Amino acid sequence: MHLVTPMQCLKNNFYIVENLSKKTNNLSNKTINIMSTEELKLQIFRQVDALDASKLKEFYGLMLNYINSSKDITEWLSVTESEKQGIEDAIKELNDGKGITHEQVMTTIKSKYNHA
Repeated sequence: MHLVTPMQCLKNNFYIVENLSKKTNNLSNKTINIMSTEELKLQIFRQVDALDASKLKEFYGLMLNYINSSKDITEWLSVTESEKQGIEDAIKELNDGKGITHEQVMTTIKSKYNHA
């Protein structure tokens, strides 16, 4: 067993990956793996490669959201509380199936303005 300090991990591009048993939060079930950057990338690749098509699309969306949100959160911080509440309400409505598809909007607009 190798003991590695956090500074050594940073200096040598190692990542400490902790796994806790899902059945219990007991620390005696805790295992620590130390991976290099290359090992971590390979592990991520293998897990992504094993996903079925629907899970892969979901993961891709989550990954893009994470990457894009971690780049710049200043825009969200500049939004007023009422605007944030409106966005959160709209997301909830969409999640509850109360949204209107793009196709429905386009059909309505075309039928309304094609007669002009």
